Amino acid sequence: MVDKDKKGRVPTRYPDELKERAARMVQTLRQVDPADNGVITRVSRQLGVGTESLRQWVKQAEVDAGVRGGLTTDEQRELIKLRKENFELRRARSWRRVRVLLVVGRRAMHLYGRLV
Repeated sequence: MVDKDKKGRVPTRYPDELKERAARMVQTLRQVDPADNGVITRVSRQLGVGTESLRQWVKQAEVDAGVRGGLTTDEQRELIKLRKENFELRRARSWRRVRVLLVVGRRAMHLYGRLV
């Protein structure tokens, strides 16, 4: 079983602090030399993280900064929360329907001696 943090989340492989620092390093190096296309590869090797992971962190940092379109980190968290709430509400509603049908069926059995 996976250990969870205080908020009930599964810990990520890399700490948020490392992700932020790595994304800042890439952005800084890109400002120094915009023509350099190997920045992400070099930084990922230096920090010992996956290239694609770093690419995603940089992309998300750009979204959060408003440079790139997409859902910000806060919006993603809220969307996940709302989807969970929606799921729970739908499940509760379906259980209510089952209970109503059971009650109606019992009443019909009581009144008519059989199910209608």
